[in-house]
Amino acid sequence: MRRIYLVDDDKSFLEILRDFFESQELQVFTNNTGENVVQELLKYEPDVVLLDVSMPTNNGFDILRQIRKNALINKIPIIMVTGEEDPNSQIEGLTSGADDYVLKPFDLNVLYARVLNLFERTLVRTRTKFDQINLINQLLQIYSKRNYQVYSKMIERFENFPTNWKGFVPDLIIRKKDKLRAFQFESAQSILEESFLKRMEELSNLKLVNDKIEVNLVVRSKETLHQCERIAHEYGYKIKFKLMNKKIKRTEYAT
Repeated sequence: MRRIYLVDDDKSFLEILRDFFESQELQVFTNNTGENVVQELLKYEPDVVLLDVSMPTNNGFDILRQIRKNALINKIPIIMVTGEEDPNSQIEGLTSGADDYVLKPFDLNVLYARVLNLFERTLVRTRTKFDQINLINQLLQIYSKRNYQVYSKMIERFENFPTNWKGFVPDLIIRKKDKLRAFQFESAQSILEESFLKRMEELSNLKLVNDKIEVNLVVRSKETLHQCERIAHEYGYKIKFKLMNKKIKRTEYAT
């Protein structure tokens, strides 16, 4: 189910938007203060954000800039919403990183068409997994000072896999002596793909001659983590799970 995150201090307006988007079978999250937006985006992983410009304590443009500075969420499409017709306000929104700009009042069906257009862009990004490169770079920062040898099919400066590798190639492989760690990065959207179960099975079955291997699947929200854990438990996949957020948490199901 596609997700939309709404930020507006007008509670009655938020309720109208919630009812409308839920009638379109979208999962809706709301925020009427403008506080903790970055933290909630990391938690909910929405496909699109609808962000009001005029908030009582947090300016919408400041929130927009905070989002664009965070590597884990800076590619989420954002539609700025305002009742001001000042062209300078629209210019500031678009130059600060907004993907679209909507003036109140507006037709809900036209707004929905704009949201659908941004959904298509999110889908392409999910399939090509450009957003997961940020997570890979986070792990590289962790391991860069530990003398690990790194392989990644997602980043050009690295080889795709070790010379003795066979079968499925995950997004990131790290070697230290005779031990390998394999990392596959998934999002709330990618676990809905038909190919997700096949990736899980191939990860679970990774085995290498003369090398020990630890298989990890990395996600960004607790909800996605729990969904993956349930699937692994149901199918008997032996995979470690990591929640890549402020902390890394681990869970393991064994066959």
